[in-house]
Amino acid sequence: MGDALKIIQLSDLHIGLEGASKIFDNIKTRLRELSPDLILITGDIVDTPSKKNADYAFDELKELNNIARTFIVLGNHDRWIKGNAFLRKLFGPSKNVSDKLAEFIINQKNQFDLKNLKIGLVGLDSSNESNFLAQGYISSSQLKKFETEIRDLSKSNCDILITCVHHHPIKIAETENSPIEEAALTFVNSAQFLRTVIRVKPDFIFHGHHHHERLCWYSEEYNYSVPIISAGSAVGASAINCDISKSSFNEILIKSKNNITLITNNWDKVGNQWVCKERIIKSPDLGRTDHAHMVIRTIQQEMNMIDGSYIITNSTYENGSVAASLYKHLNGTVIGTSFYENPIKYGHNDFAKALKQGCKFYRITGEELLTNSDLKTIKKQMKNYKAESKIVCLKNSAGFSKISGIYSKLNDNSYLSFIALNSIDGENNKGLVFCGNLAKEVFDYYYSLIPNVNK
Repeated sequence: MGDALKIIQLSDLHIGLEGASKIFDNIKTRLRELSPDLILITGDIVDTPSKKNADYAFDELKELNNIARTFIVLGNHDRWIKGNAFLRKLFGPSKNVSDKLAEFIINQKNQFDLKNLKIGLVGLDSSNESNFLAQGYISSSQLKKFETEIRDLSKSNCDILITCVHHHPIKIAETENSPIEEAALTFVNSAQFLRTVIRVKPDFIFHGHHHHERLCWYSEEYNYSVPIISAGSAVGASAINCDISKSSFNEILIKSKNNITLITNNWDKVGNQWVCKERIIKSPDLGRTDHAHMVIRTIQQEMNMIDGSYIITNSTYENGSVAASLYKHLNGTVIGTSFYENPIKYGHNDFAKALKQGCKFYRITGEELLTNSDLKTIKKQMKNYKAESKIVCLKNSAGFSKISGIYSKLNDNSYLSFIALNSIDGENNKGLVFCGNLAKEVFDYYYSLIPNVNK
């Protein structure tokens, strides 16, 4: 990936802790070999925010900045004595580190070009407003500023939007040794932070704090998920000293949003060298839902329904209204099934007439419902539809599932399905509109029943 943007993520350097300086010299040698384009440090630059440590950290960051442009966010150890906010009422947060390293801190949005990519970078301080031990907290005013900055960068057409924070937004199971320890380290209002993330949709979240490397994904919507990348301690820090055998940092190679590789560098004490573990950053297969999800939102707005990721209907009238809207907004390949009524009754009022030119439409029904005369009439009617349309009659003996509905594969390879659930009395019919992998499964099932189709 010679043309890829190369980002190094370091974290938890704990400068001033026993053994940190020597290990960090080793890391700088490694970084010169890697020749990165950008270095991001996600907090705990120093072990305790003394003036001596701040001065030394400044010299180290200047060296890093000569290797590649370097940015940092602060951690609890950069604000509090030994990272402990419990004594804030006595001492308050130290400004030694924040003042000395000000030129490196991401305290407002940054935008710059690297390797033909426009990069947007936003940092958050999860330590300054914490109240207890090593906990993290981000105020509502800082979250509001974060939301504004990400939106501004999105409007500037950034190719990659990166968010850096020190504390972990999602708990790390491997490091939860006890409920008390986790309570001391937790990101108190991480849920509020993640709700903001879902609204503004950055491409990456980088963090440190727990001295544990990890890649996980977070999503609350069908059409968006964000990789959250955690770096271990670059110097293998513990509470009392540093151990090079636990040293770790991340290398992220980016060619585009869809072509990303994460390489974790760990020190092999036996081989006396850095060893790499490489993996592709690929979004979890949620089933593409981009346009499908947009259709759902559009129908919800048209029918004044609650905003969400699916639609539930509660009457025959609502079923009809949703079906009419779906045919108006869908594209790609659409299947409409009719197993409990003769589709000839739709006549000139068939909602499928609203499908756009370029769509392929299949009306699947049971052979027993139609006479030969009905079939000829329907074929004649469907010739006048804007979409390329075909009636498909299945024999009862085929043993297929008879679920009336609308099933679609859209042009962007997202899937949307509408299942109509008929009640016994015929008056209290309900329905469900949904997208994603389950919608794909239903579409694929009915599509497989269509004979002699170019698949």
